[in-house]
Amino acid sequence: ALNRANFGTEGTDAQDNPRSRKATAQEMRPRTNTADPEVLRTGAAGSAGSTQAADVRTAALRTDELLGTSAVLQRHTVYLSMLGGFTAMLDGKTVAQERLRSRRCGEVLALLCIAPKHAMRRVQLVEILWPTLDFRSGNQRLYEALSVGRKALGSGRYSGYDPFVVSKGKGMVALNPDCVTCDIDLFQRAATEATKKEGIHEMVVEQASTARTLYGGDLDSAILHDIDEALQFKEHLRYIFATAMVAGARAAMATERQQLAVQFAQDACVACRTREDAAAALMEALCLANRTLEAREAYEQFCSRLISLTGMPPSRGLRDLAARLFPSDTPE
Repeated sequence: ALNRANFGTEGTDAQDNPRSRKATAQEMRPRTNTADPEVLRTGAAGSAGSTQAADVRTAALRTDELLGTSAVLQRHTVYLSMLGGFTAMLDGKTVAQERLRSRRCGEVLALLCIAPKHAMRRVQLVEILWPTLDFRSGNQRLYEALSVGRKALGSGRYSGYDPFVVSKGKGMVALNPDCVTCDIDLFQRAATEATKKEGIHEMVVEQASTARTLYGGDLDSAILHDIDEALQFKEHLRYIFATAMVAGARAAMATERQQLAVQFAQDACVACRTREDAAAALMEALCLANRTLEAREAYEQFCSRLISLTGMPPSRGLRDLAARLFPSDTPE
C-alpha cells in the first residue's frame, strides 16, 4: 500500500491544501463498514446490484491505499513443488499448467526454486532462458514472464502481496520468502535433520519419514530442458535423499522396526544404485526381518550392478559383511 510520504512532505499542515488528505479519504470511503465481509459481498446497505458492490470494494481498497491500512488486502500462500514433477499451488489449490507455460513463466519459477536462496541475477535468467537475445530484449521477456507469474499466483494491483522480490538496483529477482514455500527446502531440512540426529533414533526415523514423503521423485529437470545446473542439482538431491534413507534404516533397525528399515534401505538403493552403505543397510534389514534369501539376492544384484557400472568389485568391508550374514557359500 502507498504511504503518506508519496503525497507530500510528512507533517504538512492540512490548511495548506484546499481539501486535506484526511477529508479526501473520508469522502472516498463508503459510509458502510467496508471491513465487514458481508458488506464486501453484497455492497452498501440497500443496494441490489453487483456493480455497486464492486464500487464499494474498489473505493475501500483505494482508501486503504491512501491511509496505509490493509484491512481488506488479500494475503496468499504459494507452494512450489519440484520433486516428482513441477506444480504450483495457490492457497492449497493447484494452478493450471497452461497458465504457467505462458511466456516461460514456469521456467523462471523453476530456476528460482533451485537457485541458492531462491534468488538469481536478471542477466543469469536471460542468458539461460533467452540465450539468443541481447540483454535488453531478454530483460523485456523476463518482465513479461514475471507479470504472467504474478497473475497466475494471485498477485494484482490491490492484492497486497507479490510472489517475487525484484531489486532493480542489484539486478536481482527472487521468490518472496514471506509467501512462497518450496518443497525442496522442506525436504532438505528434513533430510539434514535425519543425518544430524544420529543416536536419537526416534527423531531420525521421524525426519527420515518426512523426507521420504516429500521426495516424490527426482527433481523435475525436464521443465528446464535438462540444463547442466538442473541436472547437477538433481544428483545432489538424490544423494542427500539416499543418505537420509540410510540413516533412517539404521535408526529403524535400532528400534526394531525391521519392515520400515527395509523400506528406507530399498529407497536408498534405488536413488543411488552403487552406494555400498545403502546395500549394506538393505542386507542387514532383510536379515533382521528373517528374509535372508532376499538379503542374499540383494547382495548378488548389487555386486553385479557395481561391476557393470564401475568395473570395480565390492569393497572388502561389504564382502566381510556378506560373509557374516551368509556364512555358507558366500559369493565373491
